[in-house]
Amino acid sequence: MPSAETLSRGGHRVFEIVFLRELGEIEPPFHAHDGAGNTDFFSDDEYSVHWEDLESYSLMPPVEEFEQQLIIIGRIAGRFLDRDWFSSQGLLGQAPVTD
Repeated sequence: MPSAETLSRGGHRVFEIVFLRELGEIEPPFHAHDGAGNTDFFSDDEYSVHWEDLESYSLMPPVEEFEQQLIIIGRIAGRFLDRDWFSSQGLLGQAPVTD
């Protein structure tokens, strides 16, 4: 699969959050824009309006932290994960489910 940096070329934005359910951990969120990656986009003022009303998730259980990150990405993208989002043309969304 192409990297987030590759997918973001041409002015696109790619957000990547990974929940490692088997470890109960979340990897730091990743953002790529126009071919350049940034693991610290939460410190970017451009996006701060999207989470300023949310609680700090530094002490939340991992599942709640993951949900909060999904909310933030949905606000930034203007679209939340739903059936239509997953079936939209031109979107790459991977959400593997493991038992």
